[in-house]
Amino acid sequence: MNNLLEGKDLKFSIKGQNIIDLEHIYLKEREIVSLIGVNGAGKTTLLLTLSTLLKPHRGNLYFKGMLIGHEIKEQDYRKNISLLFHENLFLDTSVFENVAIGLKFRKYPRQIIEEKVKDMLKLLNIYHLKDRKATTLSGGEAKRVCIARALVIEPKILFLDEPFTNLDTPSKDEIIIDMGKIVKEKGISLIIVTHDKYEALRLSDRIIVMEKGKIIQEGTKEEVLHYPKNSFVASFFGVENILEGKVIEQKDGEMLVDVYGNLVEAIGNFNKGTSLLLFIRPENIFLYKDVKHIKTSVRNHFRGKILEINNFGYYYRITVDCKFPIVSYITKSSFTELSLKINDEVVIGFKATSIYSTEKI
Repeated sequence: MNNLLEGKDLKFSIKGQNIIDLEHIYLKEREIVSLIGVNGAGKTTLLLTLSTLLKPHRGNLYFKGMLIGHEIKEQDYRKNISLLFHENLFLDTSVFENVAIGLKFRKYPRQIIEEKVKDMLKLLNIYHLKDRKATTLSGGEAKRVCIARALVIEPKILFLDEPFTNLDTPSKDEIIIDMGKIVKEKGISLIIVTHDKYEALRLSDRIIVMEKGKIIQEGTKEEVLHYPKNSFVASFFGVENILEGKVIEQKDGEMLVDVYGNLVEAIGNFNKGTSLLLFIRPENIFLYKDVKHIKTSVRNHFRGKILEINNFGYYYRITVDCKFPIVSYITKSSFTELSLKINDEVVIGFKATSIYSTEKI
């Protein structure tokens, strides 16, 4: 599949400091991509560059294989895109007129404008608000109007910058579901900037993780979630157990790793003496009161003492000291059954296959 949008050798600097410095970035037809990272990672600057609102100091942008600014004019490219920012900016007029503004700029006939706006308002469940002043709406209503305005022109690409900030969780969830359906139905490609990993995991076909203006990992949500390239990506996506170790034995894809004086069995082909980072998701850490209850498939188990218990309603987060700190998530029923307390002696276990390892750099 050809790339719909492509950036090559992009660089943008302020006072000699690189804000973005990328060799390559792309977006395919009908693809949803999240740009994710902490504040200051360069996500918004990259979005503004891809939408041509900022001009890079170096590099080129291509739309459908055409060099923007040469083979296709910037204004013609912009007719194919729409932007949605976290602020809700409105004209002091009705919802209908606010949603219609992009179609008016494109000189659509009035009848077509009325049909398109009506259909989009219905798709986003806000048709009943069409005559209300946009400036009087609640947060969730206002965000739906902004989305309607961005989508009604049926852009090839929709750029979103932290679009769901300050929305309560129920409103956010409903809007994500409704917007996702419309985007898929109309074949719109989407790039969303977010620092919320749950938004990224829920919406995306592909996730790009940025740090200090560079892409440090990209892939499907499964790849980024379960196979992080480094400790930053791992911790960002909820891998609370990041252990440092050194390979002391490796044979046929199985390794023994020295972790703070303890032997951990893991799957991998790193050479003896290699320093590793071991990533283990907390939901893959089993917790027992006694060794005799450990499943035979759990090849790693260590005794320890409970340091901390956090109740998150649906599950409990248990921190155990077993000469190295380990965090386990267990269900409420398991917590009740085990009758756990701080300072209790327990056994933690995890499978060799639940460890993802990468070389420590």
